[in-house]
Amino acid sequence: MNPKIIGYILIALTVGGLVMLGLQWWIAGGIITVLGGVLLFFWWRLYQILRISEALSKEDFEGAKEMMAKIKNPEKLNDYSRTYYNFFRGVIDIRENRFKEAEQAFKTALEINRFRAADEKATSHLMLGQLLLRKRNRMGATRHLQEAKSLTTNKQIHEQIRTLAKQARIKV
Repeated sequence: MNPKIIGYILIALTVGGLVMLGLQWWIAGGIITVLGGVLLFFWWRLYQILRISEALSKEDFEGAKEMMAKIKNPEKLNDYSRTYYNFFRGVIDIRENRFKEAEQAFKTALEINRFRAADEKATSHLMLGQLLLRKRNRMGATRHLQEAKSLTTNKQIHEQIRTLAKQARIKV
């Protein structure tokens, strides 16, 4: 279902609860209003991350960067959202040649480790391995590339791992 439709449904639920309170149906109106408000808050927090993901998939790096700037306290996000926030931060930092910040963002994403798919975690290991190779840290890069290889069956990621290993002359 489209996330915007879910948002409209949650807004309607919250407004319906407020109407019930206006009609002096205190218990039902209070429960529905609180439930709608809480669900609306959590939906809004997750929708922020989803919008960043959509912008990056369209290669709108400036739009994604602006959306990330709107998240004032990323440390207050839930673990799932913080994982993807840091992953997307790393992608944007690499794009802007801020490699030290990108490395830290990918490390944080891997520490939180609430990826939905193994391929996403493997991509984080791959990116971190690539950043470590830039710093000439072959042992660390080898460890991350091996971890990425063990996590995924995606042929494209395996090909990237082989290419990096071949260029760095390391065995994965």
